[in-house]
Amino acid sequence: MTGANSEGAVAAGPFAHQRRNLAAILAGGAAGAGVVLLATRQELARVVVHAPRPLPDTVTAVTAQGVRPAIAALALAALASLAAVIATRGLLRRLTGLITIALGAGVAVSALGKVTAAAARMQWRVVVANLKAGWYDFNQAMDLPRGLSQEALRRNRDLSVPGGRATLDITPTPQSIEGRNAPAVASSTPSGVRNGV
Repeated sequence: MTGANSEGAVAAGPFAHQRRNLAAILAGGAAGAGVVLLATRQELARVVVHAPRPLPDTVTAVTAQGVRPAIAALALAALASLAAVIATRGLLRRLTGLITIALGAGVAVSALGKVTAAAARMQWRVVVANLKAGWYDFNQAMDLPRGLSQEALRRNRDLSVPGGRATLDITPTPQSIEGRNAPAVASSTPSGVRNGV
């Protein structure tokens, strides 16, 4: 009885060793892909645009995901290929393992690449709207507590506006600039804007 058990243990030994190696590789690959995904969410820099007073400054966070979106995509593909390694056997498993290695190499190459102005794309988009004509009369502070506030009435409330009150809003076409040394862009005025409303 003891001899039979020892023979079974010897036979199972190589397979148990292979399973342990596979589990270690899968755990390491999953941990590596997870670390990459977390790293892409980290803030690399901040772009601060100083506005004239009293307007607040605009702060935009720049993440690795925003600069190099391919890194997170490759990490997700590597995670999916690890699941394929578990589901396959033999030659197909080896091929899937090679694909996983290639994806890991792609992550490394993408992460080590230098970020230049030609590789990155920065676009500024702005809409300057005038909504005053359809807003409320400025007869009081808008944050007064109950009991102190008066009824807030709309501006131009007696004006008959074809198409609804939204037509009182002056909303020009959004303008955008991008690239290095981009020239200024003039704001457009919508047609049909009425003065004195």
